[in-house]
Amino acid sequence: MFTLRTQEAETAAPESFASGNEGPTADRRGANALAPTPRKLISSASLIALSQVVLGAVGIASLPILARNFGPSAYKDFSLFATLLGVITYQDFARAILVAALSRKDASAAEVAALARASLISIVVLAALIGAIILEPRSAIALVIATFFFGLASRDFAAMSAAGRVASASVIRNFVYALAFALTAALSSFVVDPVLYTGPFVLAQLALFLAYRRWERREFSFSPRDGASWLARVSGFGTLRASPSWPRFKRDMIDLLAFNVMVSLLVSIDRLLLARFASDAVAGGYNAQSDLALKLNILSSALGGVLLPVLARTAVVEGDEEAARRFVRTASWSVPTAFLGIGVLIFFHRPLVELALGAEFASGAHCCAWLLCGVFIQFFGFLITPWQRARGDFTTQRRVYSRTAGITLACAAVLIPHFGAEGAAATFLIARSAEAQLLAIEASRLPAAILPRWKPALAFAMSVALLVLAGWVT
Repeated sequence: MFTLRTQEAETAAPESFASGNEGPTADRRGANALAPTPRKLISSASLIALSQVVLGAVGIASLPILARNFGPSAYKDFSLFATLLGVITYQDFARAILVAALSRKDASAAEVAALARASLISIVVLAALIGAIILEPRSAIALVIATFFFGLASRDFAAMSAAGRVASASVIRNFVYALAFALTAALSSFVVDPVLYTGPFVLAQLALFLAYRRWERREFSFSPRDGASWLARVSGFGTLRASPSWPRFKRDMIDLLAFNVMVSLLVSIDRLLLARFASDAVAGGYNAQSDLALKLNILSSALGGVLLPVLARTAVVEGDEEAARRFVRTASWSVPTAFLGIGVLIFFHRPLVELALGAEFASGAHCCAWLLCGVFIQFFGFLITPWQRARGDFTTQRRVYSRTAGITLACAAVLIPHFGAEGAAATFLIARSAEAQLLAIEASRLPAAILPRWKPALAFAMSVALLVLAGWVT
């Protein structure tokens, strides 16, 4: 299911990859290109956060219906389709680069078209390859079609963002996804078929493409280059390589793709490997419990989405020290609140699973308790990445996620084949060491006068306490 599995408020997929964050390069350069007023900034962020909450509420309401109507086996294919749609579209490097290029107005029409075309072809090919390996054939076809429409909409989404309409673009997207969830849940009450449970999300991507296209009327641009191969001309890479801006485009593409691939591994490796090494029933049960636990991230993502522009504005207007104090004040009330809420859910994890998903999913309910522990640790990322990005620090995140992705992949290759769903849950917890590292890094950077040392120590103690609680109740 489309679940916000990272702190991409972006890190962040659908739901987790529908948070509006288009990667580090766009954040850095796009932020410098646009200077909205404080009122407009906060209003836009609040509108995006509200639409995310609506999307999350629809997702939560539809989950019990989908789980009961699908059962574990069919739910596996549906959840993998949704996960892959989020993961693959997240590799669309054109959106981030185009937001920056259109904001600075330093790219020609041919370069813009070539970037969009190159990214579109890349993600469609990726969808075809991965879908053929992992999904049921009809779901794989739906994945390719949905990815195609997503890629077609990238240039228009970037144009809206560069024109200061990112809130409109994000809100439209979140509401369309919410309608897709609602329609899928309604259809599942009558028949369970890949065409019907993937169809609403294909229609959602088509609707977004048509909605975004209304904002920019333009002609098709194609600039063949002498000496370039047919593939280079069609894909757009021939135009890009002949551009004087090619070194910058190449650097940004590599930068974004490396970051996006690492984040994608962290949010999906548990599901993808489990689908290969476990039965449909086991994989579907784990995915449903994971979706249930990760629904809490919609609140975290909404908080992060509002926090980023507020901290960025505070840093510019009042200075880094005041922004740091605001960041610490937000963490001081939100972390204990998350700890108490998740602690209660862990204690009652089995009734929660039976109530939300049904008796068929109760046999693996213990995994949900451990996943909830990971959700609490993941919450640190939703707080810390807005603070880092508000100050233009993207290097720390790339290093942490790249390092952690390698460790997680190695552990997953051992744990999941041998321990199944329990190994997948362990993999998810290992991936959450990325957020623990971010917390440790920022705790060492902030002066004790702003962040007393007992506060991060208490946050780590809360994490340990929840792990102990999960071990006790399971």
